[in-house]
Formats: sequence, C-alpha cells, structure tokens
Amino acid sequence: MPERRVVITGMGVVTPVGNSLETFWSNLKNGVSGIRTIDAFDTTEYDCKIGGQVRDFDPKPFFKNPKDVRRTDRFTHLAMAAAKMAVADSGIDIDNLKERDRFGVIVSTGIGGLKTLQDQLQDPVDEGARAKLALHDPNVDQQHGWRRHLDGVRPARPESLYRYRLRYIEQRHR
Repeated sequence: MPERRVVITGMGVVTPVGNSLETFWSNLKNGVSGIRTIDAFDTTEYDCKIGGQVRDFDPKPFFKNPKDVRRTDRFTHLAMAAAKMAVADSGIDIDNLKERDRFGVIVSTGIGGLKTLQDQLQDPVDEGARAKLALHDPNVDQQHGWRRHLDGVRPARPESLYRYRLRYIEQRHR
C-alpha cells in the first residue's frame, strides 16, 4: 500500500473549556476547569449534577442555511463550528481550491448525537410513518462544496449505531 501524506493545516475546538482555539488553549494553560453545574437538562433524577457543558455557543454563524440549525443535533452544531474554525485557521482559500477532492475535514467524536438518536429511535414507535428524521451527520464537505465526504473518526460501538442511523436515513430518502 502506498504511503499517504496528511497535513494538518488548521484546528478548531468547541469545548467546555473554550469555544475558540485561543480561549481553549489559554484556559488549558491556566488550569481553568469546564466542569460546572449542568443546566442543559433537568438533573433532578440524577445523582450527579455537574459536568462539562459547552456554554455561550451560537451555531447560526456556522451554517449556510438557517433551517439546518433547527434540523440538526447539537452535536452537529459543535462539529460544524469546530470544522469551520479549522478551515478558517488553515488560511486556505477554499473558493480557489483546484483539487477539492484532495481536501477535507475529519470530525471526531466520542459518541455524539445521542439526543437525536434517542428521540428518533422512539419517534417511529410513538408516531409511526409520520416520524421526522433530523440530519445527524455534520456534512462539512457539502457546506464547502467539496466533492467527496470524509468520514469522521468514531469508536467501534457508537459506529454501529451511527451506521444504522445512516442506513435508515438513506432508505427513507430513496
């Protein structure tokens, strides 16, 4: 197999420690913790009331179509923002790329999109054929007009859930 070269040209992060590369790195160096009281959902029934939660984040600037913000999971919002920050950080002029099929972004997540997955596995049971599917995959390639989709890096078990979800979406849209 021929050796392939990969160049990391830019980085982007959206985390509990910071929503930009500069803030993230500064907070890491200064020992700032991103762990606080959870307010994204009701923790009444849970023993643990603290966690790492992304705060003060607006996904709208990272999507071309405002409807996509409503149609996608928060995981996708965070992934799209980090990917677009990485592209901006790279300094590459995307509009003038000659070989778009040699350029892309890899998005990595531990398991992402569980809220959507949970809702949509339950929706067909509750609503039958009327259930609506949210867009789950952060399709960075489509947002930039790149020719091929570069799949993200995901652990083995969530991968099977993710693949199941994609197959379900593909079958519904045929």
